[in-house]
This record gives sequence, structure tokens and C-alpha cells, in this order.
Amino acid sequence: IKVPVLIGYKLIPLESMLNVRLFAGPSVSYVADINTKDFQNLDKNDINRGVWSANAGIGLDLLFLFLDAGYEIGMSKVFKDT
Repeated sequence: IKVPVLIGYKLIPLESMLNVRLFAGPSVSYVADINTKDFQNLDKNDINRGVWSANAGIGLDLLFLFLDAGYEIGMSKVFKDT
């Protein structure tokens, strides 16, 4: 489960037909379950349940179409230290 909280800013508001915008914010991911069939040595206790990340990107709104390009960087570890 992933919950992003993003804020945006209209960079170039060009009429109502075209908008260029920036967006950024944090997101939290919660690992609900894992499939251990492919990873026999992996146990669900080896994974941190909550993982934080930061997101940033740019978007283009053209009439009723929305095009977003973004980047996400992890802020916390997925695997617990052993």
C-alpha cells in the first residue's frame, strides 16, 4: 500500500488548454504481505513494514490529458539490519 502526499505549483499557466506544473512531497509505503516462493531465505520479519520516500516531478496538462514524469528516492531502508 502506497500513500503519496504531493503538493503542486503551476509553473506556466497557459490559458485553460495547457498547464505546466511541478510537484513534490513525501510518500509512505506499507508492506502488507510478501511472496516467499521465489525467495526461500527471505522472511517477512526481515522487511521493514513502513518505508518512507520523497517524490518530485513535472506535469503537463493538455485539455483533458495529464502527463506526469517523476522521480522517487527512498528515505528509509526496506530490509532490516541483521
